[in-house]
Amino acid sequence: METAAAAGIAHYSFLPVHAGSGRGGSWHGEDGFGTVAKYMFVALTNSAKREQFLALLAPDIEKYGLVSAVSDVEVIRGERF
Repeated sequence: METAAAAGIAHYSFLPVHAGSGRGGSWHGEDGFGTVAKYMFVALTNSAKREQFLALLAPDIEKYGLVSAVSDVEVIRGERF
């Protein structure tokens, strides 16, 4: 993920999403016609890198219909980060 690297985010997970529900109703990855592969990007980072990442991602949010969720977390094993 070039955008994450450009924002200084080196560690993340990129997960396939197999099913869900949205404005268009429920969907499943095996539905076939009209189904676009969906993925979830997950990273733990600081607020400066988060803001940089979202700024770099901004042009693609409307273009691709991206959804962004931000949450505070408590890291239990801080020495790992």
